[in-house]
Amino acid sequence: MFNKIHIKTTGLLVLFIYAVINIASPFIEVRKAYADAPVCVYPPGAYDPSSGYCVTNPLDEKHSCPQYYTFNYETNKCVLMPVCSGMYIYNKNTKQCDPIEATAGDGESSWTMPANACAVDSNGDGEVQQNEIFACTQTPQGYICPQGQTECIEQFSQPNCPAGYTYNGQTQKCEADTTIGACSSQNVPYTNYQCPRTGQIYADATTCNNNCFQTASCNADTTMYSSCSSDFWTWGEGGYTGCIDIQAGQIRIRTSYETRTWVPLNGSGLSAAWGRSGGHPRDEIGIQVQNGYIAAWTHYYNKSGGVYNYYYTGDFIPLQSGNLYQSNVQTSYSIFLIQTQNNNIRIGACDYWDSEDCGFGAWIPVVSISYYCPLPGGSSCSGNPPTCSVGQSCTTHTSYANKYQCSLNGTFYDTQAQCTTSCYSGCPAGGSFNSQTGKCEAPATCPSGTLQANGCFTGYGCPLGNYQCMNVNSKWMCSPNQCFTESQIENDDPDMIASTYDSAASNEDMCTGEWSIFSGSKMRCQKSGIKTGFHNCCDESQGKIYDSVGSTGISAITDAVGAIYAATEAVKIGSYALDIAAGNYLLEGGNLAIGNGLSRVVFSEGSKEFAALSKAAELKQAGASADEVVGTAMGTYIEKMGPQIAAAIAQLAISQVISDPVIASAVNLAFSASLWIAGSAGGPVGFALSAATLAANLFMASCDKQDVITSTMADSGMCHYVGTYCTKKIKFVGCVQKVKSYCCFNSKLARIVHEQGRPQLASFGPDGGWGSEKHPNCRGFKPEEFQALNFDNIDLSEYTQDIERNMRKNIESSLQNTATQSLQNRGVK
Repeated sequence: MFNKIHIKTTGLLVLFIYAVINIASPFIEVRKAYADAPVCVYPPGAYDPSSGYCVTNPLDEKHSCPQYYTFNYETNKCVLMPVCSGMYIYNKNTKQCDPIEATAGDGESSWTMPANACAVDSNGDGEVQQNEIFACTQTPQGYICPQGQTECIEQFSQPNCPAGYTYNGQTQKCEADTTIGACSSQNVPYTNYQCPRTGQIYADATTCNNNCFQTASCNADTTMYSSCSSDFWTWGEGGYTGCIDIQAGQIRIRTSYETRTWVPLNGSGLSAAWGRSGGHPRDEIGIQVQNGYIAAWTHYYNKSGGVYNYYYTGDFIPLQSGNLYQSNVQTSYSIFLIQTQNNNIRIGACDYWDSEDCGFGAWIPVVSISYYCPLPGGSSCSGNPPTCSVGQSCTTHTSYANKYQCSLNGTFYDTQAQCTTSCYSGCPAGGSFNSQTGKCEAPATCPSGTLQANGCFTGYGCPLGNYQCMNVNSKWMCSPNQCFTESQIENDDPDMIASTYDSAASNEDMCTGEWSIFSGSKMRCQKSGIKTGFHNCCDESQGKIYDSVGSTGISAITDAVGAIYAATEAVKIGSYALDIAAGNYLLEGGNLAIGNGLSRVVFSEGSKEFAALSKAAELKQAGASADEVVGTAMGTYIEKMGPQIAAAIAQLAISQVISDPVIASAVNLAFSASLWIAGSAGGPVGFALSAATLAANLFMASCDKQDVITSTMADSGMCHYVGTYCTKKIKFVGCVQKVKSYCCFNSKLARIVHEQGRPQLASFGPDGGWGSEKHPNCRGFKPEEFQALNFDNIDLSEYTQDIERNMRKNIESSLQNTATQSLQNRGVK
């Protein structure tokens, strides 16, 4: 076993070590992997249950192995770790596929920022912790911080008064001084007016005359005039009788059988009534009035026909006239007639066969409505409506009274109170005299606020400064600590995104085209803060990545971390594909919208995501299963990421170097999806269920993928800590989110060499040239720099612990042969 390794700095040996570090196949403890039974996904090997490997023969006597396989000197075979499907991971100890149990953090209680919060840096360290953030209290005026509350003070402004007046807070009025006179009592004669009719005395003639004259509304005369009061004439067979009535400007006809309705004398209408014979109606007679004229009217019974169908109207004659006028009509047995003369009217009947045999009712006057005055001795009625009056003019009358005279102007007043109220020299414009206070008074006005004893109350002011006062439980309070929402948290500095998230990452030494050794990458993890729900995301590592001989088996950390990132992004694509499988998507033109409502995500044509998810949509429309939709989306995404990333994902899955169960499962599921797309594996392996479970573990926590990857690599000893800086802050309070920045390498050995080798080189400077916390310098060694390193001064004991951890029998010869073969393949002799 190695206790310490000493390496000389000769050029060939250095290159040899570098080749060993970057090419040698891993011999690593594997703790968890994939699904049902272990399978060998890369030909030509077959699974060997006794050894727990996929096994095949070497290609030649030099122990060359097929791609992805490594020669094992114990068995003299080429071996490769098997994989499992679904949510299972390969357990090398049990040689079985064990189900993965996704972890949910390290047991810390979750924290959610209140919708409206305030922060107080109570210890003054410029950094806000969870116990320094408080939920604000809602008031009618808004939200107020419960910390540092102080009661507000009432504020007043001076009221406005008219010119010449001064505000008096006690009376809350504007006041001015005036000269006050004296009031003396005197017996003073005065003239008034008396009504002769009633003897009542009035102060002025108009009032007296208005009360001395009396006016009343006239009453209508309701006397009835009826021809029935004398002769009750007859007509027709059986001696039918009839008469007419006039009352209050109306006329009607009556018979011994019935009485008809009134019609107006000065209007139009018909009043007709039936006669009767032998119990049966016989002949109807009537009077028809039209605009001051009247005519006889009849409706008589046709005896032979048995129906009442004969109607006659006589000539219209004037109602009021001095001459005799007559209107007549025929009935069954008589002639019915009306006569008017000398403003009187009567009706009658003559025998049909003997026109000399006639009978008439009494004459009655044709009178309209008449009015009479209800006042004794009143005047005649006139006007409309008619009125009448009675009375006479008032006369003057001299009286004596005790009055009060003002000494200032000599004016007499009826009472002392009137004199006292009015006896002053005058008030400035806008006010009036108040005899009780002896002051001229005017109302005070406020430009704003309400008038109170101290002036115009304009509201409350905060004694702490220009902070808003709010009504808290009926008290006006203010706080210097302002409330904010999550959207108001400021970005102090942009969050550093790892430069290894994409295979096309821009490391400085890669862009120059020069060959660099042990290149690193800028990485970060978020400390406990408001963005992470005060969860320390720098402590998210759930297992270490252990070096076997200094490398994960991947050529560069760009590929390793990029592969992890691509795998976790593929899981996210799989979760979106689940929405597509459920029908929650919309594909229109160049846009693909996934999900519903506010959670909808839109991808545009041309992106890797659109390419992967549009294929999933095509499968959904073709009736494919959820597994096929999800697997196709994930596999297409890996394919679009490029062959380098796809190969790195395959190497990570096969090498089993990731001990974090969630990340390992994401890599394995992405690997299975890429194999399924390539046609190298069987049918679906539970893509839908796996994607749903992994997405929940990867994306619903407060820490992001970079946090998990960085903390895992830092915990594995692959990262050099550069510094901590603030990414989010609250104005005037302090930092609420900090991140730790690192330079991470593809092995612990690379990190050790950098930390102990950089100070040896002037090109990096005495402090190692790590750069600032916001801009770490993670470049690799140039070949000439690497050759200049003195490895005798580099302590590798920390690294040898990982070597010893997984060292197998004859590891030295294995490394020697593997390195020699790799150098020969590169043309190095």
